[in-house]
Amino acid sequence: MTSTDVRLPRQVDPDFPDRCVACGRGEPGSTFRVRRRPMRWFSVVTILPGGRRHEVHAPACEPCVDRMVRRRILSITVSLALGITGVFLVMTLLDEVDRAYRKLVGIGGAILALSPWILIEVLWPPAFDTTVFKDSVDYEFADEDYAEEFEALNG
Repeated sequence: MTSTDVRLPRQVDPDFPDRCVACGRGEPGSTFRVRRRPMRWFSVVTILPGGRRHEVHAPACEPCVDRMVRRRILSITVSLALGITGVFLVMTLLDEVDRAYRKLVGIGGAILALSPWILIEVLWPPAFDTTVFKDSVDYEFADEDYAEEFEALNG
């Protein structure tokens, strides 16, 4: 299962269907907040996003909010742990690598260690997420029907 993305201009304040973004329950009564900074060309290399923060509140029932927050914390924790472990293992096991190439080898180790987790995140995406660019926002939904309703409300 992959996510269904809907791209809107960044300045648009989106309307969401009145149901939980995760489970689909009507009139959820609470929201799930997603805050992101825009992705830039250097974000991939430096892991440092730039620009003004974008915030959106998607409707979600309380149990789903708790579950999505736990998943976000797990995702960040696992990503950091795998990345640091990959760099550490490569740097210690490949001591004979020329000093000029050590950083590249370390980055390669981090990417290699993160690969399984990235695959899991792609195959089983979170219920809702966003990717922010300079002039637009991609709203990413695990539920294709919800994405279609969202697009109809904002199209």
